[in-house]
Amino acid sequence: MDACRTCPPARTGSANPHTLTQFHTQRGHFTEAISFASRLLSFDPWREEAHRQLMLLQARTGQWTGALAQYETCKKILEKELGVEPSLETTSLYERIRSARQASRHNITASSTEFIGREIELENLRQRLADPACRLITLTGLGGIGKTRLAQETARACADMFINGAWMISLAAVDVDGLVPAIGNTFDFPFTKGDAKKQLLNFLRQKELLLVMDNFEHLLESSALVSEILQAAPDAKILVTSRARLDIEGEWVVELSGLESGSMGADQLFVQSARRARAEIQFGEEEKVRVAEICRLVGGLPLGIEIAAAWIRSMTVESIRDEIQKSLDFLASSRRDIPERQRSLRAVFESSWARLNEAEQKTFVVLSVFRGGFTREAAEAVAGKFDSLIDKSLVQRNGERFELHEVTRQFAEENLRGKKKARDAHAAYFAKWAGERAKWNERASFAVMTKDFENVRAAWMWAGEQKVVAALSGLVHFTKRYLDIQGRYREGFDLMERALKDLNAPDNADDLPLDERGQLIARLLTYKALFMGDLGRSDETAPILEACLAYFRRTGDKLQIMACLNALGITQRFLGNEEKAADYFRAQLEIARELKNRHEEATALNNLCTAMNVMENFVEAEQMLKECLVIRRELNDEAGISSTLINLGVALYNHGRDAEVKPLLYEAIEISRRINQPRNLAGALGNLGGILKREGQYGEALKLFMQGLETHRNTGYPYGIAIALDNVGTAYYYLGNEREALYYLRQSIREARDIKADFIALDALVWVAGIRARNGEKQFALELLGMIRHHPKTDPETVQNIEELLSHIAVGMNLKSLHVVGETGKGLDLSTVINDIL
Repeated sequence: MDACRTCPPARTGSANPHTLTQFHTQRGHFTEAISFASRLLSFDPWREEAHRQLMLLQARTGQWTGALAQYETCKKILEKELGVEPSLETTSLYERIRSARQASRHNITASSTEFIGREIELENLRQRLADPACRLITLTGLGGIGKTRLAQETARACADMFINGAWMISLAAVDVDGLVPAIGNTFDFPFTKGDAKKQLLNFLRQKELLLVMDNFEHLLESSALVSEILQAAPDAKILVTSRARLDIEGEWVVELSGLESGSMGADQLFVQSARRARAEIQFGEEEKVRVAEICRLVGGLPLGIEIAAAWIRSMTVESIRDEIQKSLDFLASSRRDIPERQRSLRAVFESSWARLNEAEQKTFVVLSVFRGGFTREAAEAVAGKFDSLIDKSLVQRNGERFELHEVTRQFAEENLRGKKKARDAHAAYFAKWAGERAKWNERASFAVMTKDFENVRAAWMWAGEQKVVAALSGLVHFTKRYLDIQGRYREGFDLMERALKDLNAPDNADDLPLDERGQLIARLLTYKALFMGDLGRSDETAPILEACLAYFRRTGDKLQIMACLNALGITQRFLGNEEKAADYFRAQLEIARELKNRHEEATALNNLCTAMNVMENFVEAEQMLKECLVIRRELNDEAGISSTLINLGVALYNHGRDAEVKPLLYEAIEISRRINQPRNLAGALGNLGGILKREGQYGEALKLFMQGLETHRNTGYPYGIAIALDNVGTAYYYLGNEREALYYLRQSIREARDIKADFIALDALVWVAGIRARNGEKQFALELLGMIRHHPKTDPETVQNIEELLSHIAVGMNLKSLHVVGETGKGLDLSTVINDIL
């Protein structure tokens, strides 16, 4: 056993720098570790592992510029000394650090009150999270014991220990089916077609972060997911708060008990809470004794202390103590179903409830219908005035919003059962709220809407269960647009499907009546089909959308007709039918102009031109996109401006007007970064990389392609990932690194195959042919290029790539080879070729 022990710091003077770097890294002493890693590189500058270690340490201490500069130093040394490029592992780390530098480090909100009484526990948790052997901590204890607050402070203290920071996930309102989406939504991750859990694990795989899963006790049957995340993401750690342990392998359990009565922490928390209720209050020696008694009676539970202290507004300290003692005696004699260790908090709740008047009790109960907090306007519309509940610490203020502690909310909800009126009022309020916000453009308002989406979801579920057509009609467009912009396609599909089942709706709109219910079902079917397309199921959506289009033509609803036309155009684009797509977009454009609907006009113009670019109608596309850009600038639609700039760049790029394209892409990149629009950001980076590649700046192009790939992977957009992998593979091909090129090209082909994006696979195969030709297989390369050239899904840029490769492949061969490709390869089957390549 002694051989496994680590020597104490005082006796490591003779150890080598590598050992000392590891020693300090494992203890979270990053500054010391940086010193020894730098010393190691002074002795052994071509040791790539040491460069990676130093990059990691610099990133963890916030030295982002230094970490990225270290990569450049590594690259120069390896090229000079060994004549090689950095390995895939080092390059991937560089991209991870670069991406993390631009992203948020945490989502922990600032607390309005001082952190009291858990300083020792906080330091213990920080030390454990710095230990490489500890990857999962479960913080257990009674409701109200302070688990959530301690977890928040731990995340805040430890965020800088992880390249990708610390992220809090509130699970109180989440059910088993919603666990995976809840984790993904924390990162604005858009789920696509296929297994959502697999997508989430792939997203987390390259992340070094701390996940804080708060209020896990009702999800214990999903504990296996925690293990799967830790297995898939070796650099991730998880802190769980739960009233019960998860009981899985590798779990470190920390059980919180109440603050010790008579301790500075417990007494100080009472005094601080009391002074929030009465700022002028002072406590003499006798009152301090009573405060200690109160803290003992409530079991040292922070929530109980805070609620009891709030009574100081109308009661003396001695009266508060007596009231709690009476409730405890009553519970002990009459409520034997309540475990003894829970009676102290229950006593506080029962006493608080008894001190509320009838109106306050009603308001308190109704507030329990809210999820994720609420605004004053929403609460007063649904439940009435509630300021007195704030005074009694039953409602907490969080900036401009308010919330109930989850334990408090559950107590209130016990009295809500059977009271349908409260849930009806909640659903009606948010249906109206959503209807008023369904057409927003201002990105600044998006964050506000995000805060209330859990309330929208709760309203959606209730309206569906109760078959309230009016409420669902008010919610449907907002819900679709919000989830579409966020890229939360799987969630959107699930909500539309859920509502359709609740309404006992048919699978299509053929025989729907022309009433309010029929129109709602047709809208749900339309939006469900849109989400299906985003999930890679475009081959299933056309019949659904055609039936919805026919239905809305019968009703005369031109806005919904445009929605169907747009959806059908997008469907045909995904299927590679550009002519059909263009026809639908033209029909949408005609109606938009008839209605003078500038937003729909811009949408139709933009989408029409994406199809026209593929059909090589670049001149017409350029003119229309310039018109679209004017409209979107007038509307101040920044997300739309970014998309249009990118598409206009494509039209100009295909005319070889690179100098005009660059300013457009730079503006698109700036906007996309500012408004957090990752899909457009990745597209603009990829297109800019394409220009640099055409200029022969392959190394710089590779950097942009890598950034685009990392961005697409962070959002999980499958088409973007496949294209970005193709771009990276192409850059490595031009750099002469065939091993890395083939690695990325195969990934691109695999992704493209899975989402049925033949046009992407065909382009990647061009460069596979180039690699085969370089390795002496020129005849096979010619046949492969011939197959690609004749395939109906091959796009114009791929044809240009074929021509460029052919000019190289023909060198040393019979000149007729360039003509032979016109016929060769026709017998090859794309699926067979892909299977052979993979």
